[in-house]
Amino acid sequence: ITEGEMCDVAVDMVGHQGRTIRLCSELTKRGGTVLLFGLPPAKDEEQMSIRYVDLTRNLSYVCAHSPEFKMFRLALELLEQGRFDPSTVFSHEMPFRQFGEAYG
Repeated sequence: ITEGEMCDVAVDMVGHQGRTIRLCSELTKRGGTVLLFGLPPAKDEEQMSIRYVDLTRNLSYVCAHSPEFKMFRLALELLEQGRFDPSTVFSHEMPFRQFGEAYG
């Protein structure tokens, strides 16, 4: 995905607990940041797992489980500073009628 380069920042906006957190962690360079904006509601998951190997790489995890604007301050700062290109976030584009398939 990163063509051998590691990310400074990876963003999870999907919320598949194990899969996307792990992928974001694997793509982020030592000392980088993983933004977890796609976490499911607490009632669906009692815990979140972060692999020990990722902790030893000094990754920072920023979690937001709220649609409140203030929770997205870091992401907005990254956008304003030009340190994050939002066009790279989207892996697929689907028509609205396929909304259910996108999350299947």
